Amino acid sequence: MPRMAYPPLIPEMSVALSLTHTEAGMLMSGFWAGYLAMQFPAGFLSDKIGAKRVYTVFLVFVGFLCLLTGFAKSFADCLVYRFVNGLAAGSVYAPGSALVLRWFPPKDRGVAIGFFMTGASIGTVIALAFSAAVSSIFGSWRWSFWFFGIPALFVAMLSLFFLKEKPDPGFEYDKVGRGGGKVSYGVVFKDLRFWVLCFASLGGSAVYVGSLTWIPTYLTMSVNLTEVYAGSISSLIALTGVVATPLGGFVADRILKKRSPIIFVGTFTSGVAAILFSIVMPTSLYSSVALFAIMLFFATLWFITSSLLPEWFQLEVMGTASGFLNLMSMIGAVLGPFIFGFILDLTSSFSLGWFALGCIATFLSLPMLWVMRKELGKR
Repeated sequence: MPRMAYPPLIPEMSVALSLTHTEAGMLMSGFWAGYLAMQFPAGFLSDKIGAKRVYTVFLVFVGFLCLLTGFAKSFADCLVYRFVNGLAAGSVYAPGSALVLRWFPPKDRGVAIGFFMTGASIGTVIALAFSAAVSSIFGSWRWSFWFFGIPALFVAMLSLFFLKEKPDPGFEYDKVGRGGGKVSYGVVFKDLRFWVLCFASLGGSAVYVGSLTWIPTYLTMSVNLTEVYAGSISSLIALTGVVATPLGGFVADRILKKRSPIIFVGTFTSGVAAILFSIVMPTSLYSSVALFAIMLFFATLWFITSSLLPEWFQLEVMGTASGFLNLMSMIGAVLGPFIFGFILDLTSSFSLGWFALGCIATFLSLPMLWVMRKELGKR
């Protein structure tokens, strides 16, 4: 919720803080830059001192720093707060995904990660739906950050008392995963499949975060909706992720019995959908919503990427592997909003923004065909 409370507020904050489109994009990219920076350190730290500890402590910082963002007085203040908030939020994904991968056997990991990632989609929906509304009710964008900082503090308390570091006694994950033996972190970065997966995630994330950042502004400027209405419509569009991610995990685990095809289709098709949108550029509400929904459905289908990692590496290095994988995804999250905002400032064209994001995702998804071929060849 703290990460996605910002996009519906872009028009209001642009006036209040005298932001250019590039600066507005930078406030989103700044958050993701901090998020990116902590992926590998948080993953490595969770492998060393415990995923639950890292997860819980940084949830507290997520809530506190979101509250602090509401006190920003200028673009520079807001950028610093967003960046540091990103540092805290970036320390949550790696330990969280590592815990999920340790709790479930191989046949269930796609579904499990799918539901885990659905939490991010639900948080996105809530933030997009209510961020502008909270601002409108209380008369200032600051209240939105104050409002959405509180849930993270509450969930940190739940984590402290109820989260389990390890599976229940008797769950022998060494026998169902690839655990056991000498732990090797270097093998993660020597595996070409891992790098292909990283770049596919980068492309998909550029479309997902770049689009979610600018959809509310597009609906305001091109479809002539109010900011509150645009935020509400954006949240409905983001609901596709609540369906797509667990659906992708279910199809991968229960039907295909393979996960790389889902990851390829999700990344490649989201890129194609972004390019299609750049060509059509609808200005009516229903056609815009339909194309955005298709784009974001496929842009969240690939979120199960980390479920491939236990098939390749030891479970003891899941924090490190999933952390670095998400780091690469966050490079896309940093670049997507910034590239879009820069193009918008330079050309005043939303079309070129989505065309650029689509090309990035489509191109970076193609090497996944090689991984998919290798995986399917094991049948």
